[in-house]
Amino acid sequence: AQDTYGNTATGYTGTVHFSSTDTGAPVLPGNYTFLAGDAGVHSFASGVTLKTAGSKSVTGTDTVTGTISGSQTVTVNPGSATQLVLSGLSTQPPNTAQSLTVTAQDTYGNTATGYTGTVHFTSSDGAASLPGNYTFVAGDAGAHSFAGGVTLKTAGSRSVTGTDTVTGTITGSQTVTVNAGAATKLALSGLSTQTAGTAQTL
Repeated sequence: AQDTYGNTATGYTGTVHFSSTDTGAPVLPGNYTFLAGDAGVHSFASGVTLKTAGSKSVTGTDTVTGTISGSQTVTVNPGSATQLVLSGLSTQPPNTAQSLTVTAQDTYGNTATGYTGTVHFTSSDGAASLPGNYTFVAGDAGAHSFAGGVTLKTAGSRSVTGTDTVTGTITGSQTVTVNAGAATKLALSGLSTQTAGTAQTL
């Protein structure tokens, strides 16, 4: 706590409330009432955990006199990748080429801009056409798009999954519906070798 001239206000015994511009559920100290023994200064050991990458501030404000306030702004860097987010696919007829974007994220959903792992693709559609293994480069900054890289061919709910080839827990998938296309042929089934005059189901 300081006076107008930057001197420590040693007699300050107000209560301070903390807030932050970090919208990712940061950990902040609870309201704190300064004691005489604090002499205007109090430390909160490991009291702040910020989770959203970017320029973020923490603000302390007196709960009675709102003009007694102050803040500190710091840069929060993203953590290491823990998951992959696949996006860009949509409901389409079979055999439609679609673009897919893969984004590496840390535990808190920040884009892991330093990710340089190799991703392998699979699909619940056994007939799908998928991108080959791709190694992220620094210029990707944690996200890479594959233009027209995915073609699903089997109707129904189908997923595409990307998995790091070294750390299998770094993975993610997107599920979309593949609509059946227009009729191009008829499939007849049910008949079998039988004696003449035997009624069969078709």
